[in-house]
Amino acid sequence: MHERHAFQDDPVAVSIPVKFDHLAPTGHARVDRWRRQIEAEQVDLLYTQLRPALIASTLNVSLVTLVLWNVIAHLLLLIWTAAMLVGFACRLLSVRWYRQTVPTASQMRTWRRR
Repeated sequence: MHERHAFQDDPVAVSIPVKFDHLAPTGHARVDRWRRQIEAEQVDLLYTQLRPALIASTLNVSLVTLVLWNVIAHLLLLIWTAAMLVGFACRLLSVRWYRQTVPTASQMRTWRRR
């Protein structure tokens, strides 16, 4: 396993150890495979972090609704709250679908756009 330090040539940046299993690949096919693998890891990370983000967003919408209850017409506020919660529910279903599907690296581009 090789160890590199991020931003090692930058005198201002703080040195952070980054571990790689391999050095950067040289062939085009290997580079493409590496890019697909990195993209797959990024998409997986996004879907992994989406559930806590949705919980926080739901709490935020609830808080905003409470704060604005006496400021904005109740019907408009309830419509906005409902629309936000429906959007969050759709995202949560997307996370569930992603976890059940277990997509391959070649399918990640589709999942990234959802």
